[in-house]
Parts: sequence; C-alpha cells; structure tokens
Amino acid sequence: MISEQPNFVHLNVHTEYSLFGSIIRIEDLVERVREMGMKAVAITDDGVMYGVMDFYRTMVRAGIKPIIGCDCYLAPRTMADNTLARCREVTHLTLLAENMEGYGNLCCIATFAAVSGFYQQPRVDSDVLQQYSRGLICLSGGMQSDIARLVQEGTFSAAWAAARYYKEVFGEDSFYLEIQNTGLAGQAEVNQALREMSRDLSIPMVGTNCCRYLNPGDSRFLEILLCQKADKTIDDPDRPRVASDQLYVKSAGKMISMLAGFPGAAENTVAIAERCNVEFDFTTYHLPRTRLEAKAGRSAIGVLKEKAGQGLEVRLAQRRHQEAHIDENIYRARLDHELAKIQQAGIAGYFLLVAEIVDFAMDNNIPIGPGRGATPGCLACYCLGITAIDPVAHGLLFERFFNSLRPVMPDIDLDVCIRGREKVVQHLLDTYNAGDFLQHRASHIITFGAMKTRHCVREVARVLSVSKKKAETIIRLIPPQARDLADALAQVPTLEKQMDGCSDHGETLKQAVRKLEGLPRHPAIHQAGIVVGDQPLTRTIPLSIIRGKVATQFTAWQVESMGLIILDLLGLRHLTIINDTLALIKEQGKTPPDMCQLDMADEQTFQLLGRGDTDGVFQLAAAGIRELLIKMKPDAFSDIVTLIGLYRPGPLEDGVIDDFIDRKHGRKEVAYPVPGLEPFLKETYGLPLYQEQIMRIVQDLAGFSPEQSDSFRRAVGKKIVKEMEAFRRFFINGLTTGGTAEDTARELYEQLEFFAGYGFHKSHSTAYALIAYQSAYLKAHFRDEFMAQL
Repeated sequence: MISEQPNFVHLNVHTEYSLFGSIIRIEDLVERVREMGMKAVAITDDGVMYGVMDFYRTMVRAGIKPIIGCDCYLAPRTMADNTLARCREVTHLTLLAENMEGYGNLCCIATFAAVSGFYQQPRVDSDVLQQYSRGLICLSGGMQSDIARLVQEGTFSAAWAAARYYKEVFGEDSFYLEIQNTGLAGQAEVNQALREMSRDLSIPMVGTNCCRYLNPGDSRFLEILLCQKADKTIDDPDRPRVASDQLYVKSAGKMISMLAGFPGAAENTVAIAERCNVEFDFTTYHLPRTRLEAKAGRSAIGVLKEKAGQGLEVRLAQRRHQEAHIDENIYRARLDHELAKIQQAGIAGYFLLVAEIVDFAMDNNIPIGPGRGATPGCLACYCLGITAIDPVAHGLLFERFFNSLRPVMPDIDLDVCIRGREKVVQHLLDTYNAGDFLQHRASHIITFGAMKTRHCVREVARVLSVSKKKAETIIRLIPPQARDLADALAQVPTLEKQMDGCSDHGETLKQAVRKLEGLPRHPAIHQAGIVVGDQPLTRTIPLSIIRGKVATQFTAWQVESMGLIILDLLGLRHLTIINDTLALIKEQGKTPPDMCQLDMADEQTFQLLGRGDTDGVFQLAAAGIRELLIKMKPDAFSDIVTLIGLYRPGPLEDGVIDDFIDRKHGRKEVAYPVPGLEPFLKETYGLPLYQEQIMRIVQDLAGFSPEQSDSFRRAVGKKIVKEMEAFRRFFINGLTTGGTAEDTARELYEQLEFFAGYGFHKSHSTAYALIAYQSAYLKAHFRDEFMAQL
C-alpha cells in the first residue's frame, strides 16, 4: 500500500523522452520524488513510450512505485485524416496502465500512433481506443482535452457527451476528469465545468500538474529547448513559448492546497496509484520457434544436439585430414558439456536461430566472418558453422562465452559482408513477420542521439543571439573528451571567462547548457541490432517508424532485459574485399585459394607481415601496428593473434608489447612466476596476456571452477573491489593449501590481477587474426587483384 502521507501522487509527468517537450531527467525525477516523500510517480510522455523501461528500472531501484502511462494525441476524426488543419485540432488523453493487460494495450495504442497514425505527431483515433481500452485508466487530458476545448467553445452539451463516451469506453471506474491549476487562460472556467460534470455524471475528478521541468524557474530553459526545435531565437516574437511557469514537480502539500476546491481530486491520485500494478518479468527468455524446430517437429535442444553432433563429425574429419593424431574424446566431452549448459539455461533456440541465418547467408553466397567477441570459444557454434575457429585447438574457453553463474544471454554477433547484410536482415524480418505490424515478431531497434556539450553550447548560444564568432571561440575551448560542461570548466579555466563574456547571457548560457546537455535529441536506427521474439512484439514493446523502418521504442539493452533476442549483424568491409578479390582472381583465369584451407605457415605471407607491407590488411594497416610487425617479425599465426590483442593503449603504455617482442627474439629471458604455469604461458613467452590464460591458471592452481574463473576475470577487468577481495582470499587459500608459500601466492595473484586488468580475450583476437591472415595471404600471392578491390 502507498496511502501513507503525503497524500498525493503525480500522474502527469513528461520526462526527457518527450523529445524537446520536457527537461526532466529520470535520474533527477527519482531524487525529487524521494525528497518529497512520495511513494509513486507516473511517466506520461508525449505520444511515445521511449522512456518507460529506463523509468521503471530507476524507480524500482529507488523503492518508488512506477506508474506506466502515455499522453496520447487523439485525432478529431480518424488517423487517416492527414491535413495540417486537422493536425491542429488534435486533443490529449492521459492513459495509465492498471495491469499487464493494460500495459500490452498501451503498447498497441502507442504503436498505432507511431506507425499508422503519425502525421506531424503520433496520433490515435476513437476506434483504436475502443479496441484497446481494457486494463487502462483514462484521465481526460486537462486543458488540451477535447472536453476542455468544447467547454471553452461554449458547447457544453457536446462536452458532457464526450465525457459520457469516455466513461463508456474505459469503464465506469476507469475514467477521471483531470483537474489542473497551472494558471492557464480559461482554466478556471474549465475546472468549474469539470466539477459540475463530475457531479452530474458521477465521474470522479483527479488532480495533475502536467510536469515538464523539475524546479520553479526552469520554464526559461524549456523555452530555449523549444526555440532550438523551432529554429528560433529567444528574441523572436514568433518563437514558441511555455504556456505556464507552474509546470514543475510540486510538493504534495502544494498540490493538495491547489486542489482543495475539488473533492477527491488529490485523494484519487493515490487511489489510482494503488490500482496501477505493472511488473515486468526480467527472468524469462522469449525465444522464437525456428524453422529448424518446425521442420523437425522436435524440441529446440533435440534439434540442436542432432545438428551439433553432425557438425562435430564434419569438423573432426577436417582435423584428421590436417593432423593424424587428435584426441576426439576431448571434443566429444566438451560438446556434451556445452550442450548440457545450454539445455539447463533453456537457450537452445538461440543457437538454432543464428545457425539458420548463417545457413541462409552461405546458401546465398554472402560471406560471414569467422566469429567475433567470445563466440569462437563455443564448440557448439563451431560445429553449427556459426564460427570458423576451432576452440579446442586454440585454447578458447566456453565459460568466457557463457557463464551459467551469470544468467545473461550470451552474445552471438555476426560479421556480414556489407553488400549482403541488408539481404540477410530482410530474410530475418520476412521469416518472423507476417501480416501487419501488430503481428511482427522481429524488428529493428531504436537508439537515441544525445545533445552533446559542444552541440548544446552552439545551439543555446544561437537561441540567445550570441554571435557565431563568440560561440565558436567558446566551443573550441571545450576538450573533446570532456564528459560535460562542468568537466570542461574544470579542465579549462579560461572557458568560464569566455562564457561570462557573452554580454547579458553568460550565466544563462552556462545554466541552460547544464540543463540541456545529454538530453536525447532524436531517435535513430541501431546500426546492427535486430530483435526477435516468440510472440508479437507489441504485447511487450511498443513499435515506431524511423526512417521508413519499423523499430522498437525501447533501446537494445532494454529490449534484451525483457528476455527478447537481439541479433547483431555487423557489416564488415573486409569480408566484401576478400570475396571480391577471389571473384577477380577467378575472372583472370587463375585458381582462387580456398580461404578455409590456407597454409597457415605460408612463408610469403609472413615475409609481407614482417616488412610491414600491410596497407589494406585487416586490423594491421595502421602505422603503429606496422612498426610493431617490423619489430616482431611474426612467424606464426599465434603472433598475429597476440599483436591484434595487444595493440591497445594499456599494453602499449606499460611496455608489455616490447617485453613480449624481446622475449620472442631471445633478448630477454623467458621466466615463469611459478613453474607450474609453463603449460599455460608458453605460447606468450611467460606473459599472461589472454583472459583465457588467466582463467585456466586460477582453475588449475587455485581450484576455481570454470564459471568462477570467468567471474574472477570479470571482477578484475571491471574493478569490482568487493568481488576482487573475495577472489584474492580464495586464490591465496587455494595455492597455500596445495603447498605454495603464501608470499609466492600473493605475488602471483598481484601479477595476475595486473595482467587481467587489460588482458584481452583470445577468442575475438583469434577470429580477427584469421581475417587479417586471409587478407595478408591474398596481398602476398595476388597483390594486383587484392589492391584493385581494396
């Protein structure tokens, strides 16, 4: 229950996601609500639900009840009536989700508004409201409602009829007349009519404040934001204006006082908040039924085991061709282990989904990369053809890919030829979408462009009529790496003086930038992600149209947190270059090499690498890495893996690369901190460089489980101090129990902690080293063809 004092809940709050319509940041809102002692608060952004998931999670963490809503635009006739005149007649309704059915209906309404009804703004009509009214509480919309408009026009009978209509649509106990007291012209007349209407029609009243900024006095910053959107200056008589200086988040006491003449208006906010109970499930995966499952007529795990088993036999046959003696039992035992973990997590369908995509790409001659991220550490992916890296042969670990102690869906990202990527994406959308958008189970994903500090300074200065010359002088002083204006002012003492020198606008400029920087500016399409679910997306996520494409109204991490699958399909130019080079070689009448069966010890390729002749070679073309190639003189594929992983600021600054090269060429002794580490560190000359090496060391020497070793790797990499201390004690205890001196154990832990802080994961480096080697091989043997395609 939330009926403790203060006896008021804000039910009409617009956040930063009412793009250019509010400057209330969700993180600031939660602090203000907590300060005021309120137990609940609503989000009702303008026609969209962009901020719902961010709002929900933030409020729940703070112990405040989140009420999910939307300020809907209602077309006067139908959504198909697209004229500017009709657009100006659009009215408002505030809709709040009472339960999960209501939340789903709200998603459908928001989707209709953005996909079918968008004209100047997202709109719905009465037909949509009637169809999706269950589980929703409707507030009449304040001064922007059709009821208020009819009252002001003097057509009282029509206003009464409109109220009766909404009462019928949403139910006798789910429609409220919305009272606001924000000083707008005609508001007293409208409120008086609403009070009479409440008495005559037995419709309860509820009080709101249409909050669009946090503090009294912030209306000027909202006006600056509105001027940005309208491309006006603050001195322009035709600029947009904020209708009231009362649209801030007021205390319960102030709101109760303002609503004193309207019986039940304050108390009903609490009653509504108590009725609204939307709780999201973040623990269940929503995996689609794939074509492979449907064709086989069996469970996902059954199909996965069959396909992975068949794939393993193919891979083992390839290994036998390359190497006479291999321990097949290692492969079989590992695949069984991985499949058991996948089955336990209930994510077999995810692997089948990705395998389907890869099969489609292969069938259509669209090159797919050998893997990326931690995926090459999964033998099941190798057996399914998702990756082209043998994790057993390269010492890659499944737990680096999927740790069952952290119930998070593993990422299987795919690099795709840039020329074929759109075809793969369209295949995915066609496979899981049928009928209209309400039936879509796959969609693009939204992302938001934020108002960065430099852009914000430029725009605010323009609105305030600060000269372009002065504005650019200020902007040039802002360091590109500055987090925000406060950080820039701290780094550059002269910046504040320059801003203060903007005649009468210096302080306003600083304050406005602080208020507006970082706010979302516009929606865009996520460059790589496609979401796929087991049911129509609109049951859990509202959709929108962005640049002609259907996309979610929630961002990638929000979608993923709801258990839906996100597939990242990243266009990789070098896959296209390699493919085109092979085609050109064939056109020239030559025999193109088989990229899957290259000689991985090719002398010409390593000579090319050793002299730094790597213009156009994937990952190895930068001047700095070419210098390192010349120093290193790589003579094995593993050297390329190491170099790609080490070419980062941390290892470069700490001299780790130079140490590695010196040890490789015998200029420095190869030493092992503990004799037992040689099997793990031999390939890197005694230096623990890979995350996988560190994971194996703590398993073998200190008794960590595979899952614990990954958790240790993660804790050190992310500097999670509490976890690091617990692992430190566990590690030292494990070594000393095995007979290692405590001083030696501590010293070894410190070394591992140091290297784990910037250690790279070998899985990703190995996959990208393979593309690098393929590029170098083509340049070494087919230079003209390679450079022509480059």
